[in-house]
Formats: sequence, structure tokens, C-alpha cells
Amino acid sequence: MNSGIITKLIKAINTLFNIRIELITYGRLVLSVPLQPEHEHTQQTLTKLIESNLHTNFFFIQVGANDGKSFDPIHDMVTKHKLEGICVEPIKEYFAKLSHTYQNYEHVKPINKAIAEKSGPISMYRVNTEHQDSLPDWSVGIASLDSKHHQKSNIDKHYMVEETVEAITFSTLLQEEEITDVDLVVIDTEGYDLKIIEMIRSSHIKPKIVFFEHQHFIGSENKDQLTASLAEFQKNGYLIYLGSCNTIAYLP
Repeated sequence: MNSGIITKLIKAINTLFNIRIELITYGRLVLSVPLQPEHEHTQQTLTKLIESNLHTNFFFIQVGANDGKSFDPIHDMVTKHKLEGICVEPIKEYFAKLSHTYQNYEHVKPINKAIAEKSGPISMYRVNTEHQDSLPDWSVGIASLDSKHHQKSNIDKHYMVEETVEAITFSTLLQEEEITDVDLVVIDTEGYDLKIIEMIRSSHIKPKIVFFEHQHFIGSENKDQLTASLAEFQKNGYLIYLGSCNTIAYLP
């Protein structure tokens, strides 16, 4: 998609959603960036995209759902519009809270699994919540397949524990849940997001909206993976909103 077409689409979206974004280049990519505080604008943009694309059979998949509420970008939309979808969370303690969060929402199905390249038992590394009073609130969100991921958040390894969880591939998830179409995918897997996106591209679905965390790739040795992934989104017709921590890919 060339920059002229993208510019026209951005102007149309600005008018439709009443949001202000401008275009920048990231390498050879043309991206949209906010003209107001990033966190506020990211949430606002995601909310408006969801609401503008609602329909009777709207379906979402959230990978790395945690408790379904804390720092969650879609909880309010899911509960307000009674959206149908599945929330995937591998950590047993967080999954119990997730199940409680959506216990009165019959269209939301929590699944106690990790999404990985192979199915079977796998190790994850999370904070020991027995020490939660000594840690920032957000630290419960750094559970990762990477044993050294906590270092990026300056959390001492003393506070980390290993947990064996059951993993399935994304294609297996789609098959087991008999999912044929998805409108929204939300990914927060602490450095594993691009792997999940690769699995999505290899599947039969093409979500209208993809929301994922990119902050662990910018400025790292993996930044080229992010650039390649963003370029692939644009190649497939998606508009890209690049915030400081999160990306929204939208298929007009």
C-alpha cells in the first residue's frame, strides 16, 4: 500500500473516529502516531475501532489475559457490549482471578493455556505474589516464557518463580474452539507477541484489529523483527498505529 493511499485512509479515519494522528516513517514504513498522550490515545483509538466495527457475531481472542481487569485494554468493552470471545491465560493463580472476573459473562470463555510454537508442558516465569507488597502493581503482568525477562523491568530474580503450564499452538486453539472468524486479537505476552502474530498469519483467520505490545522490541537486538512484522501488516492492507509501548494494526 503506497503512502498516498495510506494518507487518504488516515484522513478518513481521523474524521470517522474524531481522533488526531499524523504520519511518520519508521525505516521504510509509513506509520501513524498520536498527537496527544500515548496511553490515553492508544486506549481511545482501540475503543473507537472496536465500537465502529461491532456486529452481531463480533468475536475476540485475548492472549495473555492475566486477571481480565488489571491494566486490561478491552475489559470495559467486553463487559459494556457483552462481547463474545476467549481469554487465554496460562498462570493458574491469574487464571482463577480471570474466571472470577468473567463469571457472569457467559459469552467469554477463559482458557488456562499458554500459546506457544509447540503443544505440551512448558516453563513460565512470574513474580512470586507472596512478595507482591514489595513490588509494583504492574509486576504481576511480566510473566514470560523468557527466564531473563524480569531483568527488563528491573525486578530482582529473588522475586521470580518458575511455573509449569500447558501450552498449545494457535492453530490448535482455533481448531479446538472451532473458531472460523475473529474480529479482534489482543496480545500481551511479554516479548512473545511477534511469535503469536506469526502464528496468526499462518492461520486461516485475518483479524480486523490486532493490538499487541512492542516495547520489548524497540531498541533491542530484535527491533528488525518488529520492522519486518509491521511491514508485513502493511503489505496485507493494515494501517499501523505505533504508540510508545503498543501497536494497533487495523484493516479498513
